[in-house]
Formats: sequence, C-alpha cells, structure tokens
Amino acid sequence: MSPPRYPLVIGDARVDTPEWIAVDDRATGEVIAEVAAGRPEDVDAAVACARAALPGWDALGPLGCAAAIHRYAAVLDEHQPELADLIHREEGKPLGEAQAEVARACEVMHHFAGEAERL
Repeated sequence: MSPPRYPLVIGDARVDTPEWIAVDDRATGEVIAEVAAGRPEDVDAAVACARAALPGWDALGPLGCAAAIHRYAAVLDEHQPELADLIHREEGKPLGEAQAEVARACEVMHHFAGEAERL
C-alpha cells in the first residue's frame, strides 16, 4: 500500500507539485507519507492568498477572530493523539515529549483566542 500523499494547501485549493518529499518514520525508515514540495511560485501564491484574507479577518473583529481561533484549537484538541504520534514517528521524538508539545500548542491557541476576546 502506498503512503498517503498530502498536497499543499493554498487558500481553498489543494495543490499537487511535480516533486514530492518522503516523510520517514525515524525508528523504522518506513515512508509514512509524502508531501508536496513547494516551489517559489507556490510560496508567492500562498502569500497572495494570505494578503487577500486579511480584510476578512479584520471584518470579523476581535470576538469573531476569537471564535475562529477557538474552533482551530478545538480541532487541535480533538486530534492530539494523532498529532503526537505523527511527531513521534516523523521526528523520532519520545512519545511523551511529542504529547507534551501538542498539548502546549493547544494551550497556546486557547490562550490567544482568549486574548482576542479581551480586546
């Protein structure tokens, strides 16, 4: 069975590229995924999309931004085990450290959602 392939995400588009980068399990050497290799034009497109999105974020106001960040944090919370396992396999980091890293990322996102509410 082939490993999953993950394209770039640029705006609402999923972008395949001519080259792919293998992601190895550090313990076994097994290829666990392939990710699209971004090119300079992909970076330019991503920056253009980010710039185009700024007016929409501004229009949300602080409470709207807080709600969006809370939704993102909830997705992170929901997928903590899978994210930690992926970090463990891809980086070779001990699983406990990977779990702590993901938990901290969740805490940070919830914190900044709260900061937006306090504005």
